[in-house]
Amino acid sequence: MSGSDDDFIPTEAPVDSPPAHNLRRRPSERTSEVVPPRSAKKPRYEPKTTQTRIPTNLRSILALKKSLTKKLRGTAITESLSLRVCKAAFLMQENYLLEKRKTSTKNGRKVKPARIQARICELFGISPLTYCAILSSYLKDRAAYASGKLGDGRSGNKSAKETRIPDTSGVQILVREFIRGKCAKRERVTARQVLDYLVSVNIISVETGEDGVMIPKAFATAYRSVQRWLKKNFYNCCRRTGNLVMKESVILHKHRFLRRFWANRNALPEEQLREVMLDESYIHQHYHRNDDSLWDPNDEQDIQVGKVPGKGRRYCFAAAIQGANPRVAVAIENQDKAGLIDGTVWSFCPQKKGDHTGDYHKVFTGKNFVAWFRDKLLPNLRQPSLIMMDNAKYHLVYGDDVPKPSKMKKEECLTFLQMNQVEILERATAVELKALVKNNIRENVAFECERLAKEQGHEVLLTPPYHSDLQPIELVWAMVKGGVGCQYNNETTLELVHQRLLAQFDHLQTSGHDSIAGMIKKCAETSLKLFQELENDEVDSEDDEEGDSEDDDSKISDGTDLEEAPPEDVEEPWTEMEEI
Repeated sequence: MSGSDDDFIPTEAPVDSPPAHNLRRRPSERTSEVVPPRSAKKPRYEPKTTQTRIPTNLRSILALKKSLTKKLRGTAITESLSLRVCKAAFLMQENYLLEKRKTSTKNGRKVKPARIQARICELFGISPLTYCAILSSYLKDRAAYASGKLGDGRSGNKSAKETRIPDTSGVQILVREFIRGKCAKRERVTARQVLDYLVSVNIISVETGEDGVMIPKAFATAYRSVQRWLKKNFYNCCRRTGNLVMKESVILHKHRFLRRFWANRNALPEEQLREVMLDESYIHQHYHRNDDSLWDPNDEQDIQVGKVPGKGRRYCFAAAIQGANPRVAVAIENQDKAGLIDGTVWSFCPQKKGDHTGDYHKVFTGKNFVAWFRDKLLPNLRQPSLIMMDNAKYHLVYGDDVPKPSKMKKEECLTFLQMNQVEILERATAVELKALVKNNIRENVAFECERLAKEQGHEVLLTPPYHSDLQPIELVWAMVKGGVGCQYNNETTLELVHQRLLAQFDHLQTSGHDSIAGMIKKCAETSLKLFQELENDEVDSEDDEEGDSEDDDSKISDGTDLEEAPPEDVEEPWTEMEEI
């Protein structure tokens, strides 16, 4: 044994020469250490201290922008801000000149104008006059511009001033209804007509002379105020594009609905049918009302953790409401008041395994709707009623005993048409026969809901398309879904949504009589306006016809046009021209 203090180093054992190509992995020297498996997830990104997060949704950005604009309104332009404006302008000009130098020799391509002044004014929130003052001060004297007479900032009242035309929702609704009525009659409407209307409803006043005509100077100031108000509320005076025109079939359907609805309301109390409205809707699991929730845009610690959840699964539901009993002068009992009809609430989740599959537009079919209509709605109607519903496809289905033309063979079509005494063309094809069968069924066979309602003394009235403002149950859905959405939080489940939905219906059934009565009254007022417009159009058309007939009689009685009038047996050449 060596007596030195050096560490003992064992002699290495002889090692065979390794092969030329050794493909085996070498064993790890640390066999006792357990290596954790590598995770498939990416390592968490730690943001740097020099970075900050900006909201990614438009609502937050607009709110922050609005708050910042209010804070900047009336603030002074300091020397520091002026120098930053100058630096930004010079930097943008430098980038523009460099880009122009690069692209000037490439195929003659031109560089777009930099628009430095417009961009600087937009980014810094200053006016073009202030921008010019800042740049001029620095370019001439190399001095920083500061606002105020002595450069000590602005002074005065920075709060919003009272405008001549009140900027309230009431005035906005009045002007909107006025312009909408003019456009419906295809009348020209300008700021002058709006000014006259605001004067007539005592919104603004304009000084007039002894002859009752507006004084030119007073008219000019009022007219300018109206123009500013219209511009502030985003009204346009250019040519309209994409205007919606109602189809004649929809207009005809609307007229029929209004006539039947008001014929029932204007009848004697003992002859009136009680109004019933039904509809279907749905609500998602993550439906919420956080859009009108309070939040502080200046609170930097108010950070929403995680992604916003999607809509989630949905619960579909259907129900029916009814108006007050028209045969009772004063409703005391709940059954005589307006409200939710007992036993008509039907709710289910289509995504759950069961009898209902598909989305909202598939779960409500003609089969299950007719079953609900027959078993839930009709047994709970205690008096003859006028049942109003929309034109959904599953509402307009026929009974099982009515043949389906699309599935009928040619011989079956011939037999059906012969039994119903329909004239058949010789050598008619199967397509033509099916069309005849379809038309015959449409004209002579009632829908299953209409047939079931008529058997029990009720009547079905279909609301016109695109007129949801005539259905008060749409307002009921807004109230029910709003009550559920106000209770939403991160722990809300689909079953909890269902419980809250049923609780809203229970509350509506026990204490929602006045609310439903108000909704029915609101929709009735809307239909009354449409009905009065319909009657006024009829009166105007009758007056026009009488005026035309009087003009024709006067021409014949005067004898001035007798020579020019063509004889009865001679064809009028202009008739064919008009038809062509």
